[in-house]
Amino acid sequence: MIIKIVLAFGVLLTGTVILLPKHQRIEGTWVLDNKEKTDETAVLRIQLGEGYYLAKLDIPGQQVFDKPVSLQIKGDSIMVRIDEKEDCFIEAQFKDSLLTGRSVVDGRAEDVSFRRLKN
Repeated sequence: MIIKIVLAFGVLLTGTVILLPKHQRIEGTWVLDNKEKTDETAVLRIQLGEGYYLAKLDIPGQQVFDKPVSLQIKGDSIMVRIDEKEDCFIEAQFKDSLLTGRSVVDGRAEDVSFRRLKN
């Protein structure tokens, strides 16, 4: 009887692992791919904390360094909230080492793309 329970549990666990979607790895250093305005760059650093993601943003041209930002991740989408009033944010889709989407600052939106640096 115990062997049947252990086997059933093993089959259930194996099936669950196979059927669950793969966890997307979002951690790393992401750099704004800004070919048109090379003097305007941004760096987003994302790391996994104690069960949740921590992120900081650098925008050297604006003298912004280590600014904590909040993240909301759903599937392959990410929302980066830069300010508490939510006037500035980035909405993007991530795949492998690329984040593509739009940046919204005070109601003005523009397309953005971030590339993850290789470790």
